[in-house]
Amino acid sequence: MLSPVSVKTMLLALLGLLALFRSSCPEGEIEVDGECYPEACVFDGTVCAGHGTCMVNYCYCDDGYRLSNAGCTPSDCTDSMGLVCGDHGTCKHGSDGFACVCEEGYTSVVPTCAPNECVHDGKICGGFGTCVVEDGVPACVCDPFFAGTYCEECESGAVLFGDHCVDPRCLSENHEGSTVECGGFGVCVRYRVGIVSCICYPSTVLDNYQCVPFTCASQPEDRIVACSNHGMCEPDRVCYCDDGFEGDVCQYEIIDCPEGTRYFEGQCVTDGCISSDGHVCGGHGTCTNDACICNDGYEIIDKNACVSSNCVVDGEVCPYGTCERDGTSWACACRAEYELYNGKCYPHSCVSDVLPNGDPELCSGEGQCDMEARRCTCLSNYAGTYCQKCSEEALLLNDRCVALACVSYDLDGNPLECDGRGECIASMLADYPQEYTFICSCYGGYFALDTSTCSHVNCLNNDLSLKPICSGVGFCLGPEGCACPEGYSGQTCERRECPEGETAVMAWGCVPDACVTEYSDGVKRVCAGFGHCITDNDVAQCHCNGAAKLIDGVCTAPACIGADGTVCKGRGTCRDGACFYGN
Repeated sequence: MLSPVSVKTMLLALLGLLALFRSSCPEGEIEVDGECYPEACVFDGTVCAGHGTCMVNYCYCDDGYRLSNAGCTPSDCTDSMGLVCGDHGTCKHGSDGFACVCEEGYTSVVPTCAPNECVHDGKICGGFGTCVVEDGVPACVCDPFFAGTYCEECESGAVLFGDHCVDPRCLSENHEGSTVECGGFGVCVRYRVGIVSCICYPSTVLDNYQCVPFTCASQPEDRIVACSNHGMCEPDRVCYCDDGFEGDVCQYEIIDCPEGTRYFEGQCVTDGCISSDGHVCGGHGTCTNDACICNDGYEIIDKNACVSSNCVVDGEVCPYGTCERDGTSWACACRAEYELYNGKCYPHSCVSDVLPNGDPELCSGEGQCDMEARRCTCLSNYAGTYCQKCSEEALLLNDRCVALACVSYDLDGNPLECDGRGECIASMLADYPQEYTFICSCYGGYFALDTSTCSHVNCLNNDLSLKPICSGVGFCLGPEGCACPEGYSGQTCERRECPEGETAVMAWGCVPDACVTEYSDGVKRVCAGFGHCITDNDVAQCHCNGAAKLIDGVCTAPACIGADGTVCKGRGTCRDGACFYGN
C-alpha cells in the first residue's frame, strides 16, 4: 500500500506533466492567460507588468509608464537606466501620484533613489554630474567645466553663463552686445583636457567657436561670419540688417548712385548687368562698364549671370537639375528620376554601370541616352532597357552582338562571325536608303559570296552559280583550300554520295532531307541557316536557334515574319535573314 507521501508526490508529478502537455507555446515564449507571449514581454507572470502592449518582442508602455527591469512601471519611479527607484527603494502610490520610498542612506530624487552623499538642494550632483560609488563610497563625478562636492561651482578657468558653466572661448558678443554661447546656435563641450569646441545645431556651420546658420552665413575675406557683420541672425535664422544695409545676409550697403545708373544690391549698375533672376550678375559678381565681372569660383552665363563653377556643365547651368546652395558652397541638385555623377545629372534609366572614375556607363556603351525622354536608343543588334542584350536578330559572339545574317558555322557547328575572316557591317539598301542590311566585310585575300561567309579563291568550285565554296559541304581553311567532311573528297569536296533520304550540305555532310532548305539557285542550308537538325526515333526535325521560328518545317528569321505570321508577306523567300522577292 502506498504511503500518503508517495501519493502526494505522484499527484504533483502528474499535475506537472499535465501542465507541460497543456502548454502549446513554442520555445522562447511563455503562456499568460491562455495565450503565448515572448519571454521579453513577460514580467512576474504578467504581460508588460499590466501597463503596456507587447509587439515584436518589446513592451510599448502606456502613457505615464516607462519600460524597466520590472516591466512597464510608473515614469516617476523609473530612471534612464531602466531601474525602479534605482534598485534602492519601492514605488508607492500616494495622493500626489507615484513616488519612490527609499532605503536608509538614500534620498528620493524623482525618478530614482540616490545616495545621500550625492544629493544637495534636491538635485543629484547639482544636475551637472554623475553619482559614482567606488569602494563603497558614493561621490559626484562632475561634467566638464564644473567642480565642487556637488558640482555646484565652475572649475578653474570656466565661467558661469546662465545656469551652467562654460569655457570662456565659447562666449562672444552678438551684434547687439549681448553675450551668447557658440554664437547662439550651439553648445560648448570639452572632448578631453584642453580640447574645447562647439556642437552646432543642425543646418549651421562652425567658425572659431561660433555656430552660424547656413541662412545667415557670409564669407568676407574667407571667414564665415553672421549677417556680414552688418546685422543680427535671430533665432528664426533670418538676418535683420542694420540701417544702411540690405540683402539676405546684409551683404549690400545702400549707396547713392550717379545719373545714368541705378542702385541695385549694393552697386550702381546699368540694366545690362541685371540677370534674369533679378540680381546683379546673379549675385556673385560686380558690374563694370555695363558688363559683369564674376567673383572667384564663378563663371559668366547668359552674359549677365555669375554662376558657381560647380554648377556649370557643358556651358549650361545644371542641365536636368538646379543649382542649389549646399552649406556654404553650391552644387547641382538633380530632378526626380535623375542622379548626380561627377557633377552632372543623368537619368537612372540610362545608367548601366559606374566606371572606376565615377562617371556613369550609359546604355552599356551600345546605345545613346535620350536625356530628356530618359531612355536608351540601342545600336543595331542590341536590345533591353540598358542595351545590355542582343536583339532577336543577333547572336552574342566574342562579347558583341552580331547580326544573324553574318553568322556562319565551322565543321563542328560552332557559330562564327563571317567565317572568322571578316567583320559584320551595316550596308544601306540602294532602293531604300532609309533601310539597311548586314553583310560581311572580309579581310584582305578573302571575299564574300553571301552575307555570312568570307572565302579564299582556292576554295571555289568551277560552277560558281551552284555551290561555289567547297561544293557547299566543306569548310574553307584559307589558302590551304577546303577541309572536307567524312565521305567527301576532291580539291573542293566535289565528290560525295549520300544515302537515300539524305542530301549533302556545305560544312554539314549528309543531312536528312527533312532538315535541308534548298533555294532556287541550288544553294542548300541546314534548317535555312537558323537551326540544327536533330533525329529522334528515326524522325529528323529542325530545332531553331535563338528567336528563329519553325514555319512549314523551315527555321525562319524573325525579320522575315510579318505581324500576321506570314513569311515575306506570302510572296517572297526568306534567305540569310532577309526577304527576297522574285518576278
